[in-house]
This record gives sequence, C-alpha cells and structure tokens, in this order.
Amino acid sequence: MSEKSFKDPVYGYIGIPSDLVHDVIDTQAFQRLRHIIQTSYEPLYPSATHNRFVHSIGVYHLGDFVAQTVENSSFDGLSCLIRKRRDSYRRYLDVYRLACLLHDVGHAPFSHTGEEFYVTASEKGQPTKLHKRIAELLKDSSFSDEYKKTDEVAASHELMSVVIGLATYKSLFKSDAERNFFARAITGYKFPENGKNADGIDYSYLNCLILLLHSPTIDVDRLDYLIRDAFATGFKTVNVDYQRLLGGVRIRLVSGRCVLAFTKSSLSVLENVIYAHDAEKKWVQKHPAINYEMRLLNRAFVAVNEKYAKALQGKTIFCEAALSARGVKIQRSGGLKLRYLCDDDLLFLMKNVDDDSARKYLNRSERYLPLWKSEAEFCALFSKSSWAIDSSDRDLSRLKYVFEALMKMLTKNGIAEVNDKALTKLEKDANAARRGFGTDRGKSKAIMDLAWIYGQKDLLCEFVKALRLFAHRHKTPFRFQIFESKIFSSGFATDKLPSLLVELGVSGGMVEFGKITNVLESRNDNLPGKVYYLFGQNWHGDKYQLAMDLVRALKDFVAEKRDAIDQAFYSRRSA
Repeated sequence: MSEKSFKDPVYGYIGIPSDLVHDVIDTQAFQRLRHIIQTSYEPLYPSATHNRFVHSIGVYHLGDFVAQTVENSSFDGLSCLIRKRRDSYRRYLDVYRLACLLHDVGHAPFSHTGEEFYVTASEKGQPTKLHKRIAELLKDSSFSDEYKKTDEVAASHELMSVVIGLATYKSLFKSDAERNFFARAITGYKFPENGKNADGIDYSYLNCLILLLHSPTIDVDRLDYLIRDAFATGFKTVNVDYQRLLGGVRIRLVSGRCVLAFTKSSLSVLENVIYAHDAEKKWVQKHPAINYEMRLLNRAFVAVNEKYAKALQGKTIFCEAALSARGVKIQRSGGLKLRYLCDDDLLFLMKNVDDDSARKYLNRSERYLPLWKSEAEFCALFSKSSWAIDSSDRDLSRLKYVFEALMKMLTKNGIAEVNDKALTKLEKDANAARRGFGTDRGKSKAIMDLAWIYGQKDLLCEFVKALRLFAHRHKTPFRFQIFESKIFSSGFATDKLPSLLVELGVSGGMVEFGKITNVLESRNDNLPGKVYYLFGQNWHGDKYQLAMDLVRALKDFVAEKRDAIDQAFYSRRSA
C-alpha cells in the first residue's frame, strides 16, 4: 500500500496510507483543523501556534505505533481468543487508527473554550442532544443514555467528533459494530466486560484499545499533546520517550479476559509522563493570564451568539451544521453562511460585535492585569499558615465564605466585575432585603432566610467598599475583575493509575503501578480549596507590596466583621 509522508518537527516523517490521506485528511472537514488552535497558551508562549491538524496527525502516528506493537507483541498470546479471527482483530486495529486520526475532527474553535457552546442552555450542562445524535447515526438508541452509566461523561468536542466522523466518513466503516467501536474509542465509553460484538470481537479486547486512545491515565492523545506542547512552547520538564513507553504496551489474557499492561521497561517513562502532565497543568494551563483570556473569549462568544445566532436552533453558531458543508445562515450578514467553523470565523465576528470582552481580547493594551500571577503566590498570601493566629481562628474561612458569596452574586460568564456599578446593585439588593425583613420580625423560616440574605448582601457591600478604598489608596481605578479556580491537584491522583498493570517479566507476573512507585501524591490539605485572582488596571508600584497591602485590608475587614460574618454564614450552616 502506497503512503504519503508528512514531515513532523516532533516525530520526523510520518507515513500515512495514501487512501486514508485522500479519503480523510484532504477533505474539508479535516482541513478545517488547520485553523483550530491546539492550545490557549499564546498569552504566555507566543510560539504556541500549533493546531489541531498537526496534533491529529501526531495522535495517528502514536496510534499506529501502538497498533503495530499490539499485533506484533500481543496477538500470539491471545491466540486462544483470536483463533481464526486474526484478520478481524487486525481490522479493528485499523478502525482504532481511524479513531486516532479523527478524534478531534469535531473540535470547537479556540481550543476548549468554544466547546461548552455545543451544549444548549436547555440541556443544563448535560450533552443529551449530542448523545441522541450519535445514537441516531449508530442506529442504536441505547447510546443516548450512555453518559448515565459512567461518572466520566465524554467531553462535548469528543461527542461532536463522533458525530462529524460518522456523518462525513461513513463509507470507511464496514459494519455497524465498527461504527459503535469508533464512537466508544473517541468518547471513552467502554463495552460491557463480558461478551462479543456482532463481528465476533471480544469486548474486553476492544476496551483495551479504547483505553489506548481515551484513558484517565496513559493514552496516545495525552502523549502527543504533552510532547507537542512542550516542543511548541519551550516549556520542557522531562523527556517523554514515547517509543519506549508505547513499545511496552501489552494486551494479556487474565482469567479469560483481556487486560492492558505495560512492560517493566516502560516504568521510568510512566513516571515522566506524570511529572510532565502535572507540570503543564499547574504552571501553564492554570496560569491566570491563560484563564483570563479564555474567560474573555467565552464572554465574546456569548456576544457573538446574541448578535448572529438568535434565529438558529439552540441560539448558537457552535453546531453540527456549522462544522459541515451545509453551514448555517447568520443574522445581519446579508445572507452569509458559516461553513466548517474555525478560529478565523470567530475572529471576524468578534470584530463586528460591540462587546467589551471582545475588544480586550483583540486589543491587549485594554486588558486587566493580575495582582498575583500564580497559585503559589496566592497560597503564600492566603494559606492557613499566613492567616491563622491559632488553631481555633476561623478568619480565613470567614473570608472564603464572603469571597464565594461575592463571586456567586457578581460572576457572569466566568468573571465577576467589581466596580461602582456592581456596588450600586449590591446596595440596592441589600436595601430591598432590609425592607422585606423590616416588615415582619417573626421567626418564620421565610423571614429568617430573608434576614440571612440581608446580612450577606450588606456584608458584600462592605467588602466591595473595602476593595474600593484599597483602589483609592493606591491610585488605581476601581475597576476590578475577579475569577476563581480550583487549587491544583494531580490529574493522576485517582484510583485508576495506581491500578495500572506493569508486567515484570517473561513469566507474565504483573503488579499494580501504585505499589511500586512513590510519585502519586495526594493533595496538600493545608492549602485553600480555591484560588481567586484579582485583575485591575494601572497598578502602581511593586505588585507584591500591593498584594500584601490588600491582604492587610482584608484581614482588617474580617476582624471588624467577625460577628456579622458568623451570623450571616455560620449560623445558617448550623441551623
């Protein structure tokens, strides 16, 4: 079979069968990925301009490497299972390769920022319509309820990739069973442990292949973005020797069931993958500059939908039709259609909406800047050790409750605006609650609830006034933006990686990874559960000193309002 070579800066030359290049890579649906940025890291790393196209080629390359390893190193040990179906089992390796190539074909523009718009407001966060669409394409109604059977619901872009893959490339599948496996390989939804599919392929074997593309631990998708992101950004931690790691992949029969394992030669690389993944997640993905830009984009996309998509189903341009040749007709555009939606389309539309977040995204000189720039700095300022006077002191918890209430009250599309307008609104709400509470001094639950609400809103007014005083003291505009983020915890601190099997020798003895390594650490309970980032304009002087002054102001606020905070928050929790 003839091949076409793609020169890749990470892996060298990647050979892909010419038929697959013609039938998939050269099509418009796949070429669209050239215009979908891979990461949101550009605020920190301007060179991180790699796209979903090259990532998909890379995942195919790693998937092809894995498929060859499985066939060459595992098939003989599975002979009692495979028997006379070797060609059929080999065929499913080809479907696995296809899933690797198409795993991102339905990805939303601007990395992961746009994918939440695939889920309409009526679905309340659950991608039910995408599951139903896949069930329709598979002619399998049971798939519509697949997400109810697992704690790990497939991401919206994965579901859309299955939709685009099945709808656009249906001629590449030979059976319904192949289509079902393709859908599960991309979404990570495994088959029941026992039984076979309609093509006679053992479910446990197929589940091993699914884990090699979509796994909570090690898979070819994760490996490519770790290696490629490090190359593109220059953020290099440890070397990930993918050939040594994937060359150690084995599918073994244990008690008549296929299980996935790695040989002992893969151990060092397994640990390196953990270090690399956690370093990227903590120091790059969770950086406030990156998260701030993602929130700006989110708010800008809302403005784009409000202007151009009100007449569309779901009131969003992020839909299957927009990712296909069919396209969607957008409002106020003279009949223009969006087809094969990509970053460039969103940029054009963002330039034509009157939206503050869109302007800040396009004009960096208008952006706000963070007062502290990392989770570590926040923890140094707000950790228990820096706040607690003694073990009984609850001042940090008091501040946490006030912050959480403020964020809940003011946050819209990921960012809380704290300014004079927000203060006016809080004062109006507090006055309304005060008047309601004043009409009846009874002890009914409704009146007590109103008292708590009034107490909280009054506190929030005072809290925002403390921030305004801080701004005036330091001659910075009283226009802050705040967002919250969960404290970093290892993506591998789960029950799944420790149970990953490692094959110790030719005899076939296997042991769980968690029993032979100490790199899997639990989170530090001394750290706060959430991180808050304060963004402002025209900071004057040393930012660390400004941050320390803010901490002192917040300590003074909490010390002055202890009784009121306890009444508004703690009394309700204990009632």
